[in-house]
Amino acid sequence: MAALAAALAASITALITNAATTGVAQITAAREPFTWVKRVNPVKFYGPCPRAYRIIVDTHVGAVPPPDEESWERWRRAARGIDQGTTHVEITLQGRSAAATLLQGMRIRVVKRSHPAAGAVYEADFPGDPGCANSTLAERNLYASLDASDRPTPVPSNDGPDFPTPTPTPGKEANAQQDDNHPDKNEQGEVIYFPYRITDSDPEIIDVGVETSSCDCAWVIDLDWASGGDSGTVTIDDGGKPFRTSASAVKDSEVLFYDGHRHKWVPA
Repeated sequence: MAALAAALAASITALITNAATTGVAQITAAREPFTWVKRVNPVKFYGPCPRAYRIIVDTHVGAVPPPDEESWERWRRAARGIDQGTTHVEITLQGRSAAATLLQGMRIRVVKRSHPAAGAVYEADFPGDPGCANSTLAERNLYASLDASDRPTPVPSNDGPDFPTPTPTPGKEANAQQDDNHPDKNEQGEVIYFPYRITDSDPEIIDVGVETSSCDCAWVIDLDWASGGDSGTVTIDDGGKPFRTSASAVKDSEVLFYDGHRHKWVPA
């Protein structure tokens, strides 16, 4: 276990070190006692394959490029699209020293709410590699709905990024999927919720899945922390702007898929 923890910490240290040069992630300012890296909509799979990713694109934008199998987020930005229905933010957190930092709680904060965005819906769907392989790093999977509140609290979801089962109650064993090896369960089989503890050798990876079926919402993540008598709140956003997730009135039969043989977007 010690060797595994050391390897995990080394992997995350490398990820944080490389993030500044790759432009894929964002790192905190030095005043917090920990660093964090975020990835938006990483191309990874949990459970049954394939997993689809949809974006809404204004019909006046013009040609939409083919899906980017290396980065869904890069494809979304190139297409000038909006996440349709669901957004995932993977946050990697690591202490700056052996002193423990407690991650005390997390909230989603909706900063703007409007009617669902209009436009065509495009779907990226990768049934083969790099899909269908679980992450090699243990994660906390949290879920929040933007539909009921402007300040929803993410709660544990044992089903990975697609969270198909009902939302469990924080601190309770309330998920339909019984996975005794899930990182969000303790030895008694109870779902673990905040606080989480991190150090330089004991990092955490949190996948926050946010969804809506009724709004075009701009939102950020507020993460509370405490360490050595100090405390604060880190706001995690999309490079200085809120994340954005929108519902759509487009029917499944009207969603566009990329035909690799004809090199064009076609309806279902």
